[in-house]
Amino acid sequence: MKLIDLKYDTEIEELPYADIISLQNNVQLLTGQDMRPAIDVLSKYYGLHVSDAIIRNIFLTHLKLAYETITGGISDTCQRDILVYAFLQFIGINMYWPTYGDTEEYTRKFHTLLKETCDNMGIEFVNKQLLKSYM
Repeated sequence: MKLIDLKYDTEIEELPYADIISLQNNVQLLTGQDMRPAIDVLSKYYGLHVSDAIIRNIFLTHLKLAYETITGGISDTCQRDILVYAFLQFIGINMYWPTYGDTEEYTRKFHTLLKETCDNMGIEFVNKQLLKSYM
């Protein structure tokens, strides 16, 4: 099975194990260009410069994100949220990205933890102004 063969409503967990392995093998074959839309989303909307290797690792455990990326759906608001949450989980931050309804305290705590974690992992910020008011 290939990523392109998935349907938008496919339940990955219900697929036969062999199909999941096949899809993961397909993720391993993705080029940097294939993953570029997901990288661009994290850059444009969240100010993060994320490597191909990180995206590939996220895709290996979130196969639907790989599908959404190669089919052009990753720029959808819902898929962007899922992608950034998967990224945060990957780097060990068990918080959601703050929104307008969140408290200043939550937002400050989130951005402080994000900056520390990204600095430790060598992940750069495209726009450091994103964090400036919280540091």
